[in-house]
Amino acid sequence: MILVLGAILGLGTGLWWWNHVRRAAAAFRDLPLPAVPEAAPGANVPRSGALTFLVVADTHLGIPGMAEANAAMLAALDELPGMPWPSPLGGVVEPPLALAVLGDLTASGQPEQMCDFEHLYYAESHSRRGPTVALAGNHDRASDTSPVGRRLLGWHGSLLRAWDWGEVRMLCLDLGPTAPALAWLEQELAKLPVERPLVIFQHLALLGPYSGPEWLPEERKTRYAKLLAGRRVLAIFHGHFHGSGHYRWQGIDVYNTGSPRHRWCEALAVRLTAKRLVVASWNWQTKRWWWMHDKPLHGNDPGVFTNLAGATATPPVLNPYPLKP
Repeated sequence: MILVLGAILGLGTGLWWWNHVRRAAAAFRDLPLPAVPEAAPGANVPRSGALTFLVVADTHLGIPGMAEANAAMLAALDELPGMPWPSPLGGVVEPPLALAVLGDLTASGQPEQMCDFEHLYYAESHSRRGPTVALAGNHDRASDTSPVGRRLLGWHGSLLRAWDWGEVRMLCLDLGPTAPALAWLEQELAKLPVERPLVIFQHLALLGPYSGPEWLPEERKTRYAKLLAGRRVLAIFHGHFHGSGHYRWQGIDVYNTGSPRHRWCEALAVRLTAKRLVVASWNWQTKRWWWMHDKPLHGNDPGVFTNLAGATATPPVLNPYPLKP
């Protein structure tokens, strides 16, 4: 009996070792981390003219069919540079500085799922859609000790991070305004003049579906709002709810980007100049613009939201945001 129990325990230990240690190491063996981690591609490089970047989220690698859906999305994004912006704007899409991926990179945070993400988003240089800057979401088990968190630390040096794109200070809150992120944000803002333009990346929503206290307690939202009050926040970008749309929270323009997992198969193309911010939703399945929000950077003009897909579009354009999921 003792020998049998010993054999069972040995087998169980061996399986645990393979699943949690050997398998995890094997998943990353052919994807070395960059020699010098950086907050984001192009960080701290002075820029002139227009600043363009792309935003996606909720890639959910590990779910059946998602590798193919992500590959299709990336191929479509590679076609964007040089294409005309929506007709109300004019001109063509400039080569993006980077592609921001706003969390839920994986289905459940497993090493092999993160390996799939890295093969698609980090392993090769993509000059047309821009290199990747990513953060973690709730499905990734957002922390610096999770497999996803450890890999993002290797790629970007930290999970909570800030960098400059031109005069704009980019702030990455990772999952969102959690207690550690708010403490970090307070320190970062203390270094900046109040007139400095800010753009924020996070995973969690602030209004609408999946934004309730089970995700972000109201006291954290209140503290977040107080920290940003009086600041020149140009935009907050997030994922989490697999919709796509624009809303205002505490007087700040917020943009939710779609997901290849569900019917809002859209990415956001962002164009920032000295005078205007344009956020346009690109439906990569139908290869057409879905909606656009265009606003001046100075004054109290709220800007103009344009439904480019029509009133009967499927999926619907989420304006006013939010609609029921």
